[in-house]
Formats: sequence, C-alpha cells, structure tokens
Amino acid sequence: MIKLKTLLFLLISIKGFSQVVQFETKFSEPFAVFQFMNSLSAKSPDNVYKRLFNRSAFANKTYTDIIAQFDSLNLNYSYDFNDYPAGQKVGIDVPNLLSRNLILCDSIQDFKLRSIGLVPNEALIKLTDLLKTFTPVYAAVIYQPSKHKFEEQLQGISDLIKTSNINYYFTEALQFYNSSWDFSVPFVFCFYPLPNSRGFTATAVSNVAISAVADSLDNYKTLLSVMLHEVSHILYDERSLSLWNQLDGWFTSNPSRVSRYAYNLFNEAMATAVGNGFLAAQLNGKEDTTRRWYGFKYISMMAKAAYPVVKEYIVNRKPIDKEFVNRYINIFEERFSNWLSDPEYLFMGRTVFSDNDADFALFDRLYPFSPNHEYNREISEPLLKKLKSDHSTKMIIINKDNKEELELVKNYFEELTGWEYDAKKDFSHAVFLKDKTWLIILNNIKGITEEKLHELIPK
Repeated sequence: MIKLKTLLFLLISIKGFSQVVQFETKFSEPFAVFQFMNSLSAKSPDNVYKRLFNRSAFANKTYTDIIAQFDSLNLNYSYDFNDYPAGQKVGIDVPNLLSRNLILCDSIQDFKLRSIGLVPNEALIKLTDLLKTFTPVYAAVIYQPSKHKFEEQLQGISDLIKTSNINYYFTEALQFYNSSWDFSVPFVFCFYPLPNSRGFTATAVSNVAISAVADSLDNYKTLLSVMLHEVSHILYDERSLSLWNQLDGWFTSNPSRVSRYAYNLFNEAMATAVGNGFLAAQLNGKEDTTRRWYGFKYISMMAKAAYPVVKEYIVNRKPIDKEFVNRYINIFEERFSNWLSDPEYLFMGRTVFSDNDADFALFDRLYPFSPNHEYNREISEPLLKKLKSDHSTKMIIINKDNKEELELVKNYFEELTGWEYDAKKDFSHAVFLKDKTWLIILNNIKGITEEKLHELIPK
C-alpha cells in the first residue's frame, strides 16, 4: 500500500485583498489507479502505461480479465446545463466527477459514499472492487519504480507554490474573467507519475486540477503555469449565467464570418494566454513568446496573437468586455481566417453522424486532438433537431438508405433548400450555415469516407 500523501495548505496573503484561497497539493493513490486502468483499457490508444504493464509479470489472463471487466462498466453518463448558451459551459461528466471524488476521498469507502447516485450501485461496487484489486499492480508497475523521482518532483512543486504569490495570480485571473469564487472552497492540485515521458496531460474539474508529471520534468514553474491554465478554465466556466449570456451575445452579434469558430477557440486560447503566457511571465520574471505555449498549434498561435490584448486588460484590471471580444475576433479574422478551410482546425470540435463505427475511428486517427466531439450512430429527426443548435463542425456520413436519409437531412436545413444531388452517386457537399459553421455531407455508394476526407477542403 502506498503511504505517500503530501498535503500542502497554503494561506498566502496578498496586498489589497483580504481573502485568500487555500491551495492543496497532493498525490492520490485511488485516482492514480483509476487513471492507470483507464490507460490499460482496450479503448485507449497505445501509451506508456500499456507498454510497462505488458512487460510486467502482471500481463497474464488474471489481470487482463480484470481490465476487461473494467471496460465492461458503463460509467459514461453526463448531462448539460441547458439554460446556458449551447456548447459553452462544461456539462456534468460522471467519469470526471468520479475522478474528483477519488482525489478528494480519504478511503475507498469514503469514495463510495461520495459517489452513490452518480452511477448505479452495481457499477459502483464493481468499480471499487476492481480498484482495490489493481492497487498493488499499479504500485509494482508504476509507482514504486517512479517513487524516488516523483516524490522529489512533488516536493519541488509544493515548495514553489509555497514561495510564490499564488493568490495574487489567482485574483488576477479572477478579475480578468469577472468570475466568482467561494474562498472557503480550496483548489486541489493533484499530480501522478508519468514514466518514460515528456510534456503534460492536464485537466480540471470543479475545484480540482490534475496533471501527470513526466519523469523528465525539472522545470516546476512550467508545471505551475500549466496548473494555472487549468485554474483559468475553472474560473471561465464558473462565471454567472448573465455573464455567459452577455459573452454569447457579443460573439453572435459580431458580423464577422469567423466569429463562431473564433468563439469555439476562446476558452482554450484565453486559458493559454492567461496561464501559459501572462502568469508564466510573472513566475519566471520575463516573457517567453518563442516557445509553443500549448501542444496544439492553433491554440498556441491564437493565444500568442491575443496575448497583447489579454496582458493589457489584466494589467489595467479590466474584465473581458465587448470591446475585448471584438478585438479578439478581429485578430482571428486578420491572421487566421484561412483556418476555416483547414480540416484539422475545423474538426477540433465536431459532431459526426454515421452508422459505421469505422468512420468514428477514422476521425479519431486523423484528427486526434478534439476537446469537443460527439458521435451519433443514426440520423433521426430528434438528433437533427438537436444538431441545428450545435455550434461545432457538423459532419453527416450516409452509407445506406441514401435517398431517404439525404432527404431527411435536406429538410432540416434551410440552407439546403433547392439543393440538387444524385443519391446514387458518391459525393461530398459542404455548406456554410447561417450560424457560421460548416455542414458537410458525405454520400458513400462505392467510395469510402477516408477518400473524401483527404480531398475535402471547404471554400
């Protein structure tokens, strides 16, 4: 059983601000085991955890059967906040809430009590049993070989947080986003080891920011800026409903052709400009605009392009307003309007309809970076009605019943009125909708989706 649990309470006063946020830095064994099992899933691509497990003494039928049981659990429940602008505020994702509960719990029993009602009891009981069974496997394969280096890294990041004015950074972001926070609620930074690796895999849920720590990491300021990036996401998401509606109105009322796709990038671009740009500069004592701020080029490029305006607003303690949004959209239009013809950018956010699972696997392979995607296995009136309010790139792939399904799609989009086609022939058709997103239709008779995707560049 792993004994380590580093918990750092930071109560750091900042000038001119009477309230402070408590920051906790920790490693969570239950969460790390959950993450490990997710990584070993047959649904997960090749990764360092799979490679290490497959070379271990545990790579036998007993433990592969346990992974198969884990795969069979249905934990993927979710719901949206339907009174908020469509596709903007992060919805409730049960696996993320389970991760949060694993991080915050004092024991597996505590986790079980926190999580009752999130999934059916049968699944919850099975999950906790599997986690208990796999804990010694994780310890032997991942934690113990990484222990010395990881504990050194965890102490290093804890010391940095302790000596940095993190509440100042927090309140700068709070002011910029015009958000609110209950100062009695702590932020928890949870880290877990990532052997034989480089880079970061960070995420955030509620008041918890999570990051793997590569064994090659020795720049703790870079890691802290990544965590502040995740804090920025949380503050963006926790703005009031009225501010959400106001921001949505600023984007949708802007006449630019690029305004919707600029809006779809806004959350990530702002978190990167704030966390990896401005706050990283405060940590390091200087700005670094030469290196990439984010692993995906479009986010990094837009964040850097918008950075001067972000910096201006933070320095002057101005929150995001309509002028800021208009300047942001103008920057996108002047520098990156060609991205509206770049499938790699367009399919970052996508809703795909197809009755062939191979099409979904193809999208995952060709466009692996997709923070927002939805896959539907049927074309139906209720789903098409929902699609009309979706603001991602819309891809409809028709592989059977072509005449009937093309007619159904045509009737749901006024932009397709008068559209003529031959349902018996292969074709691709792209139309730019009034909501300023692409609707792309692929009709497969003898041809296949991949051929059409490689040829597809909307104009």
